[in-house]
Amino acid sequence: ALILLSLARPIALAQTAAPQEPPASPTQTPVSRYLDQTNGMTADEAVAYAVSHNAELEAARKEIDAARAMVKQARLRANPMLEAEGLRQFPPGRDNSVMAGVTLPLERGGRRPARIAVAEREVEVREREFANRARLLAAEVRMKFGESLASALKLSFIDQLVEANQQSFNLVAARVVEGATPPLEQNMALVELNRLKSMRETAEGKVEVALLELRNLIGMAPEQPLRLRGDFDHLIDQLPPVAEASDQALRERP
Repeated sequence: ALILLSLARPIALAQTAAPQEPPASPTQTPVSRYLDQTNGMTADEAVAYAVSHNAELEAARKEIDAARAMVKQARLRANPMLEAEGLRQFPPGRDNSVMAGVTLPLERGGRRPARIAVAEREVEVREREFANRARLLAAEVRMKFGESLASALKLSFIDQLVEANQQSFNLVAARVVEGATPPLEQNMALVELNRLKSMRETAEGKVEVALLELRNLIGMAPEQPLRLRGDFDHLIDQLPPVAEASDQALRERP
């Protein structure tokens, strides 16, 4: 009985350490769905598209058009008014009368030039508000574009890790079949491969969310395909001198 018990224990351990096959993973989305270094959209193109299609900027354009129309109206002189009034006796007699009057408004004291100046200042205010909104939108688009591009590049790097670990797992599995490697090593490689695949699923979800937010920001339909183009090389230019930067800030600050 002792001999049979001692033989059964190694068999149970061998069954426990038997190599496992990698589970069938769902079809992975290629990174080319998010990145296209030939025909993809760059950060400058995303900013230009946002300026042309953003709903808030479109409303600001309408406000500028309305303000310019008010300038045209302010430059017009007041219309003269003609009033006519008649009285007729009933039953018919000689006590009838007809009155007519013309009113011509006169703007004195510089009221018309002042009205025109106020309307022109309103146009200037609207234009500066539009420029400020466009500036803020461009900065937000560039930031969101950078986040999306970083997420897509990270997904590409994780894909390379998954591919390398898949090849390593296949090599270890082949060595286990030949008896050159213990099954435990194959199980450890499988755990690492599954961890990377789970990391990839999380990274792909972040890319989808970032691209959806970018589409919404630039005014693109959610179902419209969007591929990014660019990298993070040469992003930081040489800063100008302090005096030049101060002059530019004072000159261009809205």
